[in-house]
Amino acid sequence: MSFGRVEMHVLYAQTVSRLELLGRRVRENVDVVAASEFVRYLEMAGVLKLLDGHTSAFPLEVNPKHVRKLCGDLLSECGDRMQGGKSLPVSMHKSELEILHERFDALERQMERIAEQSLAQHHAATKVPTIDGLGNGRASARREAAGTDPS
Repeated sequence: MSFGRVEMHVLYAQTVSRLELLGRRVRENVDVVAASEFVRYLEMAGVLKLLDGHTSAFPLEVNPKHVRKLCGDLLSECGDRMQGGKSLPVSMHKSELEILHERFDALERQMERIAEQSLAQHHAATKVPTIDGLGNGRASARREAAGTDPS
């Protein structure tokens, strides 16, 4: 079976697209093993060797050096993440971090409201008078304010 320029370009473009996608996934610490296996598949199945023999420029670009660089970079990132079970920091876009911060701020405000409501309910349920040193507590102060104090 022989491949024409169009088929080689499609193979090249799809390979680059998949390598770039897997690169993003690996930077998120996801699909690290799958990415490593895909690079090894490209080598073992002869895809890289096939691309080597069909270099061409725009508009039907086939750049085997670019594919090999992407493969090397991806394998390196996979190795870094798999080495000793270490997990490297996740790379995120600024907008994604801003969205997370907004969500955490909203959760924090909601938790503060819940805590305030809970504390208010607790105080309402526990009417324990406190002694001010003179034998008068909150309960007697409330009776005085209400005009029901027997003294």
